[in-house]
Amino acid sequence: MANVHGLRDLNAPNNNRPDDNNNYRNINQGVNDNIPFMNTMVGDQRPPMDETIPYTLKIICCPDLKLFSVSLILLLAMWVMYIITLTNGISSEHHEVLEVPVDVLIDYGAAKGSLVKEGEVYRLITATFLHVNLLHIVMNSISILIFVTRF
Repeated sequence: MANVHGLRDLNAPNNNRPDDNNNYRNINQGVNDNIPFMNTMVGDQRPPMDETIPYTLKIICCPDLKLFSVSLILLLAMWVMYIITLTNGISSEHHEVLEVPVDVLIDYGAAKGSLVKEGEVYRLITATFLHVNLLHIVMNSISILIFVTRF
């Protein structure tokens, strides 16, 4: 795989050499590195032959992901609530696989307009942790990994 992690690497293909700590950095001084989402790899680059597909996906999708981060806490809370609502929504009338019934979501705090108008404002926050089906929570998880870990 190519060791291109930003626009500065494309502009100077022969100037990327490892330093004393075996980190690849651009040795051209004066190159504008203040490009959003393009300069996140300072000090954590590997030589091209050492890059694996999971490592490359981590760099592209969530370069700043740490074990105890806000995004992982959000993801954990979302998945726990999905599993709880999914197990509580299992019944003989509901036959959709991995889909939570609407009445269970309302019981757990989904944002229903009439209930919010009656004063249950907490539903505006609790609704962010509730998901209807597997596709919904997977896509939200991917979005959080890509966008929230960068801030």
